[in-house]
Amino acid sequence: KTFKDMLEKLGIKDSSHIKITQREGAASEEIIKYAEKNNIDFIIIGSNAHSAIEEFLLGSTAKKVINTSKVPVLVIPLSN
Repeated sequence: KTFKDMLEKLGIKDSSHIKITQREGAASEEIIKYAEKNNIDFIIIGSNAHSAIEEFLLGSTAKKVINTSKVPVLVIPLSN
């Protein structure tokens, strides 16, 4: 699946107002910093399906973003 496919599945046809970026560093921290610096008003993030034990021990980027974001976060499962 491409990002465009995922957007269309969500009913988003015009993606001209959507920013896609790639950063280096701790993922959740970089996402939050970028959103705050650029006045982002909505975050869409993908999440791989992990077992409850893996998520408890390791945490997840999506979970950390949800817990620290000041703006709404939509999590899209990235299952096969």
